[in-house]
Amino acid sequence: MKQPPSSASSPATIRPRAFVAVLGLASALVALTHSVRAEACSCVDEAVNEVQTGDGDIPANAGGIVWWFNRGYVRTLEDAPREPVQDVAAAAAAALQQLNTLVSLQRWDGAAFQNVATQVESFDSKAYLIRPAEPWSAGERYRLGIDAGTEYAEPPTRTRVSEFEIVPALQPDPNPQLLALEELQAGPLPFMVGDGSCGATRDAVYIDIDFPTPEGAENWPRELLLYDTYVDGDHWSHFTSFCDDLEPGSSWFSRTGDRLIAKCDERKGGRGLSRGSHQVRMEARLAGTDLVFSTEVVNVELYCPTPVVRAAEEPPEDGCALSSPLGSSPAPVRAALGLALALAALIRRRRWMRSTQPRATLGTNSRRGADTC
Repeated sequence: MKQPPSSASSPATIRPRAFVAVLGLASALVALTHSVRAEACSCVDEAVNEVQTGDGDIPANAGGIVWWFNRGYVRTLEDAPREPVQDVAAAAAAALQQLNTLVSLQRWDGAAFQNVATQVESFDSKAYLIRPAEPWSAGERYRLGIDAGTEYAEPPTRTRVSEFEIVPALQPDPNPQLLALEELQAGPLPFMVGDGSCGATRDAVYIDIDFPTPEGAENWPRELLLYDTYVDGDHWSHFTSFCDDLEPGSSWFSRTGDRLIAKCDERKGGRGLSRGSHQVRMEARLAGTDLVFSTEVVNVELYCPTPVVRAAEEPPEDGCALSSPLGSSPAPVRAALGLALALAALIRRRRWMRSTQPRATLGTNSRRGADTC
């Protein structure tokens, strides 16, 4: 007797509707995965080991050589405040002593470089000052070497060697300099958005500024000074995300200047200056001293031609994503569509199975009958 075809599928067979269900679930999971990634951006902890010697001429009144180092022992300093108060000073001193073992400072004696006692002091966040234990004098020549060790950095970041000469002291200038201003421009710029772990591009207007070299200034250490920008009396700096790790004394835009920006974009996110008029000036200071140079206060106008309104997020430039890279639709929407597709396919398959099998009767021991009654 010919048997009716069985409704059960063999293990190697995937029915079209089951395939659609699996595809829908996979799409939902992928979309949700990208959605989670879109909101979870992290910073790459890159090793930094740099010294600031400018063009090699160090004013005799400089407090030391700025050492930008963010690995290993730096974390010891950052952890110190969380220890008992009576141990903080000792922990910080021990960390500085360890840092001192990474540094070699030599002075030229006319025939060869000779080792001299070195002192390392905390200067700024992730920055230190290196100087000889005894004050240096104009005319002296030094060689600075740093070996961070393989535990804290790898080549070519591990070692640094720099030679410099001590020149006459930098003299104060009571006259403020005229701040260099560029023309107002408009265009897309990176902004910090969300909780700050990511960045995204927004339309903006901006003006570039720069600290000028004083006329007739001798031994002006332009690349050695540390620069700050003040807007409406407050210190101002721009970050594209919390991951930004700026060189001490530099802005996000340049070593000796800055870029003032105001957002001309109605999308959420983006921290810049407000649109309108601002009072701006810059300061330049010699590391480890009270010597500060300033510019005149100038009025800067940051007005947008017409605010741009955009509904869709653009992929940020730094690799973090505020919307899923799978397409223009937000990831949660595509995830919901995928789940809906999977659910619909499963319901249709269940109804098809019911329609192709006999209805179970009372007393039937069939598992299928028990499921469908």
